[in-house]
Amino acid sequence: MPTATVERKLSHKQAAFVDAYLLNSNATQAAKLAGYSERSAGETGTELLHKPHVLAVINAKRCEITNESKVTVAWVLAMLVESATVCLKTMKIRDKDGISTGDVKLVDSAGGHKALELLGKHLGMFVERVEVDATINVSNPALQAFSVDELRALSDKLAIEVPVVEAEIKEIL
Repeated sequence: MPTATVERKLSHKQAAFVDAYLLNSNATQAAKLAGYSERSAGETGTELLHKPHVLAVINAKRCEITNESKVTVAWVLAMLVESATVCLKTMKIRDKDGISTGDVKLVDSAGGHKALELLGKHLGMFVERVEVDATINVSNPALQAFSVDELRALSDKLAIEVPVVEAEIKEIL
């Protein structure tokens, strides 16, 4: 769908949000830059990203930018591989008799390691985990009759993944 057609449906602030979001990919900052309330910018940014017509314009403009710049996923991955290869190269050091005494890095390896990290993330090799510490308040008398194991089994049956801290549940029961 052409951007101009979709863009007409956007308000002035929504269009400003789209432009700002394309620059920094941060919904909160984009909402602030577009003139939305600083207090609710996070919530507003998230809401805007869930509006189909706003998302359609973002996607259309991203396609235009990608087509104009010739930057593709394949190109980025190729550059990351090249960067990692160059940054991780070493050269043998030899003494006056030609005996190897070690290796020296030709380039700072930090860039290579970062490139490898980005490649690994792209390939799904690294999963970021967030630890959640939560208290579950079981106020329903019918549920209070169940043991921790019974609640877990019930949760499994309902296909709901609920992290449960046994000590906290026992305190509540």
